[in-house]
Amino acid sequence: MSDVHVFPTFDALSRSAAQHIAAHIQTVLREADTYALALAGGSTPERTYELLASGFPRIAWERVHIFWGDERFVPSSSARSNERMARRTLLSKIDVPFTNVHPIPTDAGSPSAAADRYDNHLRDVFADRDHTFDLTILGIGDDGHTASLFPGTRPDPTDADGTGIPDGRLVRAVEAPATYEVRDRITCTYRALNASTEVVFLASGEEKQQAVARARAGDPDVPAAHISPRHRLTWFLDPDAAGKEA
Repeated sequence: MSDVHVFPTFDALSRSAAQHIAAHIQTVLREADTYALALAGGSTPERTYELLASGFPRIAWERVHIFWGDERFVPSSSARSNERMARRTLLSKIDVPFTNVHPIPTDAGSPSAAADRYDNHLRDVFADRDHTFDLTILGIGDDGHTASLFPGTRPDPTDADGTGIPDGRLVRAVEAPATYEVRDRITCTYRALNASTEVVFLASGEEKQQAVARARAGDPDVPAAHISPRHRLTWFLDPDAAGKEA
């Protein structure tokens, strides 16, 4: 089961999502020393990141560690880079220590090398806790993909990352379908994402409507349908993405 919130405008969606994320950070930091936040790429979360950076309410960014759910295998200076987008909209505007920012290392020699490095890094960072991220922000494509988990990466009971290889990886190099401009990707696996305490999906636009409906209905052919965090899953939608939910 999941919570679904539908907002009349994209800005209202983004504002509510930012408030929700900020409140979750504040709540967790009352008991914990640090907070792990995994960011999504794409255009939908940009406004949410800008609002998080604007200071309402205040976030103790010095105690927040920033990760990414996936990345395109491009230089961090590329317009296609998820890291670059997050730095432009959020990280450049907040006082987060350099050591608290954990980008996927696309300066590695290959996507598989980058995936290996990030997989090892996440294992080191999360070695002493029973979950990965405190909150993961995800989007959904019109084909139902989320992060860089595309149709065909259906998880199996004996295979926590959905690749057919039961090695329990947290990060994997994948190839997007031929219709995507950047095919080489590095993504957190279902195992990593579903070990999050909470996941927030952001979706806007009529082109997302069918994918959202199928994911929420549990269609096994839709990767986003397989996201099941430990405690809470929340959808933030505009009327176009929500369809009959609106």
